[in-house]
Amino acid sequence: MYLKPKSITRQIAPLVLLANWIPLAIAQSPVWSGSVTASYQYHTLKHPTGIGYTGWLYRGRPGLIIADTGNHLIRSFDMLAGTLSVLAGNGTAGYANGNLTAAEFDNPTGIEVVPGIDRNPTTGATYYWNTIYVADTSNNVIRRFCVGSPYNLHDTPCSSFSFNFVETYAGNHTRGYVNGSLLSAEFAGLAGVPMSSGGYAVDAANHVVRSIGSSVSTYAGTGTPGFVNGPISSAQFNTPTQLKAVGGALYITDAGNSVIRKVSGGNVTTFAGSGQIGYHDGPPGTAKFAWPTSIEYNSADSYFYVTDPINNVIRRIDSSGNVSTYAGAPTSGYVDGSLSQARFNNPTDLVIVNGLMYVTDTNNNCVRLIDMKAGVVSTYIN
Repeated sequence: MYLKPKSITRQIAPLVLLANWIPLAIAQSPVWSGSVTASYQYHTLKHPTGIGYTGWLYRGRPGLIIADTGNHLIRSFDMLAGTLSVLAGNGTAGYANGNLTAAEFDNPTGIEVVPGIDRNPTTGATYYWNTIYVADTSNNVIRRFCVGSPYNLHDTPCSSFSFNFVETYAGNHTRGYVNGSLLSAEFAGLAGVPMSSGGYAVDAANHVVRSIGSSVSTYAGTGTPGFVNGPISSAQFNTPTQLKAVGGALYITDAGNSVIRKVSGGNVTTFAGSGQIGYHDGPPGTAKFAWPTSIEYNSADSYFYVTDPINNVIRRIDSSGNVSTYAGAPTSGYVDGSLSQARFNNPTDLVIVNGLMYVTDTNNNCVRLIDMKAGVVSTYIN
């Protein structure tokens, strides 16, 4: 399901914030610099949206996890071998749990990858796995599965039957707005599932952020679309799509209001954007976005990066909320080159890994790579 606000192109899908969460109690992920010259040609992606990174895909190999929305699949990309594979789903739009290749999704968008590591105390062997959460948007549920090589399944966040098995984690497959137990709750147009940011679901069509723990509750918003700052219980959003937790605060792409909101100390404020749809760089109160869908924080330079898909650009925001254009121009296209020369067509999500930015260029059906040091945009997966 694509959201279809008035005067907005229908190809913009709700998206998830992608985080590379690593528990403090486990070893850090291997650092992967990626390739800044390779371009892998497959021509099989169809409107990819959510994207996530893991340092230990397939026994320690670095990889990307991609929501191949138009094909109703979850894909994996092995960054060492350069291979694009189907990780979960059978390519049919539907709602079926089961083994990875038998499961069915319906327009999956948001991806969250939660890596884990375990060591055999007897042999010293290391085992890796990933818990992958999916905003299964048209099914109005959060799906979950584990992949990897754990030797003690009870040590993973997944139950024993969900290793290489897709299960419903939250939601009852009915479109609605109901809090309660995980499997009795109802969502509408789920966009983001940033579980590593504290356990949230960005419930776009209900215009709220839900809290996901042992049960589902409303964290912020009233369920009525609007643009109201204030306490989280009375603040209003309009089609929020993604969030990022940074420094004790949550930063939310409030797509329908074309702003970035901030939640801190139980209060919602506007971090960047005037609330008017458009394209304008500048201070937080005058800058304009057009349906921003995802946000990522880069600790290396202390900037936020936002996909601004209707404007076909990647925006950059400093800690004071000042907005600038980082890559692209407000003209759709498909051009590699310098940051200013590059052209995108509805960039929807991004993830930053060791100075490299991977962007789902949704309407170009590809993943673009930005070498942030060199300031060069290339096609990574096509």
